[in-house]
Order: sequence, then structure tokens, then C-alpha cells
Amino acid sequence: MDSNYQYQSQNIESQAEQRAKVATERARAEKQRAKNKCLEHFGAIMDDFNAATRNGIEFQVKSVDKIFIKNYYYTHWENYILYLFIPFLAYSFSFFTQSSSLFIFTILVYSFFVKSSFFVGKYLRDLDCEKEELKIIENQIFPRKQGELKELFVISTILFIASNITFYYSKVVFLSDNFINKIAPNLQNFNPENELFALVNFVSIAILFSYKLFKRN
Repeated sequence: MDSNYQYQSQNIESQAEQRAKVATERARAEKQRAKNKCLEHFGAIMDDFNAATRNGIEFQVKSVDKIFIKNYYYTHWENYILYLFIPFLAYSFSFFTQSSSLFIFTILVYSFFVKSSFFVGKYLRDLDCEKEELKIIENQIFPRKQGELKELFVISTILFIASNITFYYSKVVFLSDNFINKIAPNLQNFNPENELFALVNFVSIAILFSYKLFKRN
């Protein structure tokens, strides 16, 4: 009886592992197909660009190419779904240290590494595209992205300064005495007086997320 149960248990685990492996391979294959399709659209854009240059006409990225490339970029390149926990992480750490205000710059740092110019340059690198051509193509596909990093830096800096000022005037806002009495003794260096500071950090990062969503075009 025990051996039969053990065999069935191992069989179920093996099937589960196999299904997980198949799902992973399917997701990887889908991503590769999307990448290859994205490269095809970039190739079509370069063909149109070269044709427009030869004929002396104004270059315009076709809507079908623009839509697919933007969808791929926001799905596989600049995907912020996994980063939605950052405001909550900043909120939690704010009860322990003033340096938690540095979380405000996480959106700026991430945006630098996934900026549209890196994306366009990566996919057009093999097509011998000049720097000026890259900029023209990027501007047409991602018009709202232009100047985004500078604006993010200014907004982040203002929010960072506001956060640190708030730290020195912070106070308990919503936390009840009962909650504080239960949590504070069990967490070393937990300071409930930092709640206003924590809320400012949470709202600051939420503002930056909202700005990023607005820049999606």
C-alpha cells in the first residue's frame, strides 16, 4: 500500500514537472517568435527609410510596424508589472531608515537601462544604421519618450528632497496604538513615527509610476 502510494506520488510529481517544463519551453518559444517578428518589422522600417532617402521623400514609419514594435517593447523590454511592489517595499523600509527615500530613484535607474534608444539601437545594430537614422526612427516610434529621462530625474529629485524634509517632521497618521503595541516590540528599530515619511515615499513612487504610464504611447 505504501509503495503504491509512493509510486503514485512520484508519478504525479513527475507529470507536474513535465507540464512546467513544457509551459516554460512554450513561453520561451513564443518570446523568440515575437523577437524574430520584431526584427522583421525593424527590417521593413529600414527598407522604407532607405527608399524614402533614395527618392527624396519624407520618411514615415508605417502604423503596422510601429504598433507591433511598441507592443513588443512594452511587453518584453520595459515591463513594469514586476516592479509594482517597489512602493510597498519603500513604505515598509521607511519605518526603519531614512535611506529608504532612495527607492524613489529606482524608476529612474530602471528607465535608463531600458530606454527606447537602447532598444532601437540593439535591434538595428546589424542593419548598419547610422546614429542620425536611429534617432529619426526612434522619434517616430516613441515620440513621447523623448526627454523622458531628464524629466524623470527632475521629478525624482524634487520628490526625494520632499521625502527627506518630511522625515524630520514625520508622525503617526493611521497606525492605531493597538497595532503599534503589537508590532514595535517584535521589530528592532521600528519607528511608528515614520509613518508620514513612509506615506510620502509610497505616494512619490506611485507618482513616478503614473508618469511612466503616461509616457506609454
